[in-house]
Amino acid sequence: MDNPQQEIIVEPSQPRRASFLVKTVLGIVIFIGLAWGLSALREKPPQQFVENELSETAISSANSYSLFQPIAAGGEKYTLEGVDWSFEDQGATEQGLPITKVRLQLIGLKRGSVAIDVAKYRLGTYRGSCASVDPVVYSSSTADRGALAFAECRFGGVGRQLGVFQGGNFLLVKARADEKEGGMNDQMTTILTIDVPNIVER
Repeated sequence: MDNPQQEIIVEPSQPRRASFLVKTVLGIVIFIGLAWGLSALREKPPQQFVENELSETAISSANSYSLFQPIAAGGEKYTLEGVDWSFEDQGATEQGLPITKVRLQLIGLKRGSVAIDVAKYRLGTYRGSCASVDPVVYSSSTADRGALAFAECRFGGVGRQLGVFQGGNFLLVKARADEKEGGMNDQMTTILTIDVPNIVER
């Protein structure tokens, strides 16, 4: 009679111990998983901040104009704040095409601390309506990289592009004409060279 009672007491204790071990292991696994998850969440925001910061820097850089590099010549330093376009409507041709006169204005030119007042440079008269264009628009073309300013005169899908570049002590105004509608030459031709240190004040 005693042996059966001992068996009844021993048999249920084994599954209880196994169940306790399983629960303990599961608890440890769950705890480790939660700890890892919380650690990942804490690290994620800084990564997003860095990515956003880099993208904002890239966008800012992509939309920046090229800046005029100061020129040192004859013991003087020449600086220039920028360049601007002047467009004057000249009516139309006999065929009814609008005509625009284009001039270039140097802004904030200084020799040392002395401002130099310079007259506008005549760049010619072109068919179509003209407007200033962000140089970044044409930054994909090797010939256009580093432009200080860009302008475009266009009518009916055909026109001419103008760009201002710095080459050492010189400002180079270049032009490129569309050969046909939708067509565009990659090379630009220099139409005006400005020797900055030798500019004569008007």
